Amino acid sequence: MPMHFVGGFTTLLLLTYFFYEKIQFDFLFYRKIILLILGAVLVGLLWEVFEYIFNNIIAGVPWDIVDTSADIFWDTTGAICALVFMRYW
Repeated sequence: MPMHFVGGFTTLLLLTYFFYEKIQFDFLFYRKIILLILGAVLVGLLWEVFEYIFNNIIAGVPWDIVDTSADIFWDTTGAICALVFMRYW
């Protein structure tokens, strides 16, 4: 769980660094925030697809919906905490 939290946190910070300052969108500020969170969640979902392929196909470990849901929750929580961190830093 801590790794997914840190992964979501770091992913949002990296997305902010690469896209938020360099690309000027015509969106509202809140739309930028939503896009950043969705970007971090998308990276988390891609990681879950990798886990699914590796665990089920290669290792033969059955898929667990609770683990996947918890991982996505912690990715999202890390991303939101990164936004709070950037707001008050």
